[in-house]
Amino acid sequence: MILTVDIGNTKVSFGFFENEKLTRKEFVLTESLTKTSELTEIFSNDFPIGISSVVPNATNFLIEFLAKNFKKKPFVITSKSKLPIKLDYKTPQTLGVDRICSSVAAFNKFGKNQNIVVADIGTALTLDVVTKEGKFIGGVIAPGPKTLLWSLTQKGAQLPEVPFEFSASPVGKNTIECIQSGVFWSTVFQIDSFSKFLENDFGEKPLVVATGGFGELISQKSNSIDKIEPELVLEGVRDLIKLNS
Repeated sequence: MILTVDIGNTKVSFGFFENEKLTRKEFVLTESLTKTSELTEIFSNDFPIGISSVVPNATNFLIEFLAKNFKKKPFVITSKSKLPIKLDYKTPQTLGVDRICSSVAAFNKFGKNQNIVVADIGTALTLDVVTKEGKFIGGVIAPGPKTLLWSLTQKGAQLPEVPFEFSASPVGKNTIECIQSGVFWSTVFQIDSFSKFLENDFGEKPLVVATGGFGELISQKSNSIDKIEPELVLEGVRDLIKLNS
């Protein structure tokens, strides 16, 4: 058994893998991590632990919690960890570890003979490119759907707060529908146009793999998304624990 941890800006996910398969998943809100009573049960077994984190304070808390309560030292992934892909990136020390992990998992699953775009659609929208040669060459960081929605309604005095929902058409028929379609379809168009740009650049369409909280929703109208893999980050942590053990 392997215990994988993905510390994101909104939530912390815990994934238990047995024989490559995710058998159990738990999560807590990141802001509640230091207060939750569930950690003792989650970490009570003697499993290898790997952490991907984009929240340094939460990482430090978990390291101290594990040392104090279980005398355990987790494997904390960084850009300097042993990787199956090469980071062709000007500032690897600033590259989000979640982006590294999802790219590793996508490459291990699909990338040995095709170029890949990993579209992680959550608080942020990240589009990361891994070539068929196993080279991470960079990508895009943009606001995710809910971040776009929040920005619009906070900065637009006359725009109402609305939930983020599926939008069947880019053409809204009232103000609420226009906001929802604007956020939904701008995300769809950004992914599809990025894929088309790379197709022209590479001479062939990349395989687009969607992950993150809104991956499945956005994929319903995207012309470029080929695969939906909601647990890519946790799978990447699993793969890197094994590679670095």
